Amino acid sequence: AWQDSDAQKWCQDFYGKSFSTGEQGAVLATTKSDAAYQASSGVRPLPYGVSQLEKDKVFFLSAEEAENSAYGFIDDDARLAYFGNGTLYGAWWLRSPVKQQGTPNAGTIHRTYGYLYGMTVSRSGYSARPAFNLDLDAVLFTSAAVGGKSATGMESGLTAVDDYTGSEWKLTLLDDSRRNFSVTETDISGDPGDTITLHY
Repeated sequence: AWQDSDAQKWCQDFYGKSFSTGEQGAVLATTKSDAAYQASSGVRPLPYGVSQLEKDKVFFLSAEEAENSAYGFIDDDARLAYFGNGTLYGAWWLRSPVKQQGTPNAGTIHRTYGYLYGMTVSRSGYSARPAFNLDLDAVLFTSAAVGGKSATGMESGLTAVDDYTGSEWKLTLLDDSRRNFSVTETDISGDPGDTITLHY
């Protein structure tokens, strides 16, 4: 069970130590119940039990979420997680219990093939891949994770996001130092197609 598990406590600790105060303010508390779920990926797709979140800020994904294409998991390869250890990928935990197995087992993602399977919860050497829900109203700018902000520090002007086909993004969050933008011009004109510069 996710509630009161070591995994949940790890996520709570991760949230407290890894997010700044401003970032914590942009993370939404999530309450939901994922029903029992039959996985579609894997050599022998496993049934997973109910998993619940109760105002969790950071959590592991459920089996259902790990197969959700809307979250970017379009196939097994999309679930492979690189952990910076050479060319190796790591297996990572889910919060869903494995329903059919007698010993305490939780869902995991296979390190080599990316499909869902289960492992006894006492197993060491598996990785955490925490998730959270972000308050989109707290996002001021969105840019590509690499080379996305082409105006140095943004002081020299806001620039359009270049064409980007990747899936990794950098977010600039709204905080107390970025709440009040004001434009100094009171009158501006131009012809169609002109570039108009406003100072803030």
